[in-house]
Amino acid sequence: MDFLTEGVLARQPNEMVHFLLHTCVLDELTASLCDALTTGGGPEVGAGATLRELERTNLFVVPLDEERLAYRYHHLFAQYLRAELGRREPEFVPEQHRRAWRWYRDNGLTGRAVAHAQASGDFEVAAELVATAWMPMSERGHAETVRSWIAGFDDAQIEAHPPLAIAAAWVVAIAGEAERAVRFAGAAQRGSWQGPMPDGTASFESALAIMSSSFGLGGLSGMRAAAERAVDLEPATSSWRPLALLLLGISRTLQGDFVDARDVLDEVVELAPDQTPIMAFSLAFLAAGALQEGDEEQAWLHAQRSHAIVGQPRLRNYTPSVVTYALVANLLSRRGDLERAAVAIERANELLPRLIEAYWCVMIETRIRLATALGALGRRDEAATRLEEAAALLASHEDAGVLPQWHAEAVMSLHGTGAGKPERLSDARPADSARARARADAVQNRAQAAPLAEHHQDSPPVDLSEARRIRRRRGGRSHPR
Repeated sequence: MDFLTEGVLARQPNEMVHFLLHTCVLDELTASLCDALTTGGGPEVGAGATLRELERTNLFVVPLDEERLAYRYHHLFAQYLRAELGRREPEFVPEQHRRAWRWYRDNGLTGRAVAHAQASGDFEVAAELVATAWMPMSERGHAETVRSWIAGFDDAQIEAHPPLAIAAAWVVAIAGEAERAVRFAGAAQRGSWQGPMPDGTASFESALAIMSSSFGLGGLSGMRAAAERAVDLEPATSSWRPLALLLLGISRTLQGDFVDARDVLDEVVELAPDQTPIMAFSLAFLAAGALQEGDEEQAWLHAQRSHAIVGQPRLRNYTPSVVTYALVANLLSRRGDLERAAVAIERANELLPRLIEAYWCVMIETRIRLATALGALGRRDEAATRLEEAAALLASHEDAGVLPQWHAEAVMSLHGTGAGKPERLSDARPADSARARARADAVQNRAQAAPLAEHHQDSPPVDLSEARRIRRRRGGRSHPR
């Protein structure tokens, strides 16, 4: 570092020193970007020529492509330059980050624009960038990237910007951060917003309605009412209308209105972009409705389409995919395909700990479906555990539509208890109610700690080779002999 301080910069002309110091905030150097950050020091030559000269003289730049269109400074040299800029011209540090975020924003590179806006202290700009981009990024399977953007804010900054609070509530909920999801959702509900919404929703009211419906606030009746309001507010051309319709379809399905739900979900399939989580979710609930109406073949067709979507590498570990895996496991077990059912159960179990109370109805529904599949595979203790967890959740949600009925049917199927028709496992086995709640609490506590297994193979999501691997791991049995 002493060598750099005393030698390198001292030997450079003033114009080169100006260039080095005023571009050191960048992780990647291109001619256009460097031109945007340098004024009054060598612009006559142009940044492209300056970068080539730096490489020619071996001045700590590394080319990033064969065409020499992009470079970066050596890491230690960059650290030194940034320290030197802060010492010589501290007022220029935020200004250089500001010029960088403007260039990145104008060139559609949102993530880098967010980072530089945060570094410059322009948190309102950073908040609007995140609030604008979070949904399309999440839809493409990049919710973790958005989560990393949100990590650049402190909680007070998030809560002070209602559209960002809505985005943050969604993203941290998907990541399994229950407490922060509730906190940010509450901040959004207490806030207000004038003017267009950065995320493209029709209004702040509509954005709140969609968030409230997604989190099932006010039970299934509240979920349905909020979804209906969002559908009313979002025009036919809105990119948010499919999600509003999806939430309405889910609430109708879980209230037992299968015909009305099918009409709404069919519309989602027509409107939603293909190969997206919204499409997969819609198909999964169409399958659920068809199954409840006794049309198992139609349910299987919908489930297969949903399964193909969530099997893409970018969505395989996406938390909401658990709905599809649980449903597929259920249907495969009904069809007697127990090996593939075991694979689907394994996938669902990897994602299940990340489902949090914000998605309580999905937490219950997936556990019920998994219990049925586990029972078919002879894994009765695991099935009972899932039903106990569902019972504890049901105890906290009185307005749960047909979920208590589905739970009671699963209990009777597992235990063969036709008499009495208990609505919850805790009703059938009172001594287990405390243990059930303890299990549900443990599920929540594992949300942060349980890592997802990585799946790198390019084969379809459920295949027999993986089924055999799982069977070996379970001691050679995947179903009862």
